[in-house]
Amino acid sequence: MITNIISLKNETLDNSKVQSICENAIASLTSATYNNVPSEAKYEIEKYTIENLFEQLSSIEDPKIKSWVNSNQRMYTIKNLDLRGTL
Repeated sequence: MITNIISLKNETLDNSKVQSICENAIASLTSATYNNVPSEAKYEIEKYTIENLFEQLSSIEDPKIKSWVNSNQRMYTIKNLDLRGTL
């Protein structure tokens, strides 16, 4: 998911609000990954961070952002339902 967020950040260099939202999400996800956070806590941090990311980005009226949120939200939901292997 971090690579998808970085990709969005790189595609929206002209939008400071999107840049800030992406940077905060990346920082939070990276911190949980590299600071020896227990796996249960890491899952909760990731879940909260990504849900917050989707919520904040959904408020931005840009077709490119809306498309990114829709497709990534679907993939995130599938991942969390553990259906990815069956697709």
